[in-house]
Amino acid sequence: MRWFVWGTIPIGALLGGIIGTNLGLREALIIGGIGGSFAFVPLLFGPVWRIKEMPTGVAEK
Repeated sequence: MRWFVWGTIPIGALLGGIIGTNLGLREALIIGGIGGSFAFVPLLFGPVWRIKEMPTGVAEK
């Protein structure tokens, strides 16, 4: 999981640089803000809302 999260940072930096160079700093920040505001979408469609009670951990031996 850490690889997935940390691995996307260089890709985002590269895309941000390309957008900032081609469109301008203000537009790049607006696009980044809009994209960041959709970070909650996977939670809406994931299993989080179907959890009715806290799952119990594995019993220790």
